[in-house]
Amino acid sequence: SKATVSVLNCVPFMAPDGDAVRRAVASREAVGHLEALVTRDEGGRGIAPLVQPDVLRQAAAALVDARKVAVATGFPCLIAADGSVRGDVGGTPQETDGPPGAVAIAKAVLALDPGAEVALLTDEVSAPVLLACVGAALGEAAARVAVHAFPPRGERSEAEWDAAWGGLLETGGFDHLVAIERAGPAADGRCYTMGGKDMTHLLAPLEQLFLRAAAAGVPTTAIGDGGNELGMGNVAPLVRRHIPGGAGIACVTEVTHLIVASVSNWGGYALAAAMAAEVAARAPDAVGVPDAMLVTAEEARATLAAAVAAGARDGIVGTAAPDLLVDGFGWDVQARVLRALRAALCAA
Repeated sequence: SKATVSVLNCVPFMAPDGDAVRRAVASREAVGHLEALVTRDEGGRGIAPLVQPDVLRQAAAALVDARKVAVATGFPCLIAADGSVRGDVGGTPQETDGPPGAVAIAKAVLALDPGAEVALLTDEVSAPVLLACVGAALGEAAARVAVHAFPPRGERSEAEWDAAWGGLLETGGFDHLVAIERAGPAADGRCYTMGGKDMTHLLAPLEQLFLRAAAAGVPTTAIGDGGNELGMGNVAPLVRRHIPGGAGIACVTEVTHLIVASVSNWGGYALAAAMAAEVAARAPDAVGVPDAMLVTAEEARATLAAAVAAGARDGIVGTAAPDLLVDGFGWDVQARVLRALRAALCAA
């Protein structure tokens, strides 16, 4: 099947006998197919006007040059109207979208180079889910991953947060920061669910890290699917205009590259695939590297199952069993997307 065929054996631009121009053209076409697959707005949220053409390729090209990458995620949206964690979701309000995509990106970065390192950043309330995904997805490569879980913003002073972010940037030496399905502040400084519930009290102010990195010239990429995620400041006026409730929830934090997807996990899978396409176009003799960067449907299922076992639930439906739901989509739909992404590379 397409899901198990070696990418190196099926993608023309990954063949070493092709010239550089042909490989570059085919790579661009392949990434265009990837982008089209994950921006079709299957969820009907109104994201089409938010999509910025060619951003997936630009972000992938920048990430391929990175060797120390921080990936932030965490969207604890399963809360009651008063902001408390809903009693029917167990110990964590973290949804199933975000952490699986984060580890897919981490896998792609780690496959680039034996010396590559990834830091995964999240909130204390979402850490069990992210740690479960790391354990399920990365195997021995997990030794090159550091997971940082931060307390809610109210537990530290602004000076303490400033020192924390400065220290993390200095010790991490990051050359790229990525956010995927990471809650971001609206114009009033608060972070909201799609339904307008305030979850600020559960979140660390990770957007400050991104702003500080950007000021230092470090490229930043964000993936979101609703308008209230970190990075959506790039298109905030469009979020307010086209997304239901967007006037109140639109995130104002900007990034270098904003990838808008139907489901953020899908955007993460597409980014990993686009990175593989970029590697193959640049270095067709890098046998095995592009394939190692991709997440198979089987691996993605195991990662999602681990997230659910750790307490993650679908952010829309409120449950994940028995069909490993993500944003209302069952596993059959998610598997089709993963296989279609790989097929898009094979058809380039």
